[in-house]
Amino acid sequence: MKQWIEDLLLLQENDMRVRQLKTKLELIPKERTRLTGELATEKEALKAVKEKIQKAEMDVKKTEGLIAQENQKIQALQQQSIQVKKNNEYQALMSEIENHKKKIGDFETEEIALLDVVESAKADHKEHDHQFAAKEKSLQAELKEFDQLTVELNAEIERLKAERPKLQIVVDKNALTVYSRLLGSSGTPMVTVQNGGMCGHCHLKLTPQTLNLARKGALAFCDNCSHLVYTTEE
Repeated sequence: MKQWIEDLLLLQENDMRVRQLKTKLELIPKERTRLTGELATEKEALKAVKEKIQKAEMDVKKTEGLIAQENQKIQALQQQSIQVKKNNEYQALMSEIENHKKKIGDFETEEIALLDVVESAKADHKEHDHQFAAKEKSLQAELKEFDQLTVELNAEIERLKAERPKLQIVVDKNALTVYSRLLGSSGTPMVTVQNGGMCGHCHLKLTPQTLNLARKGALAFCDNCSHLVYTTEE
């Protein structure tokens, strides 16, 4: 393999590594947003369960108030029945009292159902609260890891950038000019090895002329994807 190819491959390795690291760096904010979004969803679910408990507890108090009102009405009717002389009036009061007792029974049934809702919602809230606490702890740990990873990636990118001029200066000028032009138009490695007469990038067959140039160690371009092609064949 010609020296200019080896030099160019080292430069390309540096450039591709920088691009890979930058891609990872660009993904971090998206991952942070995804994780915080998941936590926000958990928080909303926790809030919804808490609101369900509060509503059910308010409904219980409201029902208890209605039961108390019915009991007051019964007491008033019972007091009134003491003063009644006529049997038909007394029976009417007794009938009215029974109606109020029936209402109390209905309210008590409703209250029991509401208390079941409160109990179930509290158990649900406890479970969600534990899940949220675990999720939040995990998120904080992951966010710290992202912070550390960001520092490490930036440091590695800067190291590679500082190393690049030393790699670039030894590359053949003609090869460097072509490589730089191709690099700007693609995010993939622009220098690729031929394998069995096929381009290592697009995997299409190379022309005999292109293969001949590559074997001579000259600048050779794939006729299909325009990538620089070299060969390891002696």
